Amino acid sequence: MKKAEVIVFRGVQALYTYLVPSDKYDIGDHVTVPFGKNTCIGLILKFTQPNKRTFFKIKPIQGLEKTYPKVPHDLLNLIEWFKDYYHTTPYKAYQ
Repeated sequence: MKKAEVIVFRGVQALYTYLVPSDKYDIGDHVTVPFGKNTCIGLILKFTQPNKRTFFKIKPIQGLEKTYPKVPHDLLNLIEWFKDYYHTTPYKAYQ
């Protein structure tokens, strides 16, 4: 099963890893993900290779958020650059 690095729409500094339950998800899709005791919206930034060494349980993506449009790859690259250059949270870079 693939893993995805997701920008969680909260004021957190890191990207979060979630399991991708099916092939219907793509890079740039807005998804619903579990975050703590709640759920929130996130953006799939990239896919990662699954490795067998995980020390914690990785939660799956819950669903596709259809009210938001898909973000093109060039804008995803801009979000990553903006986050690194200005040392801000991924969600602020997205905004």
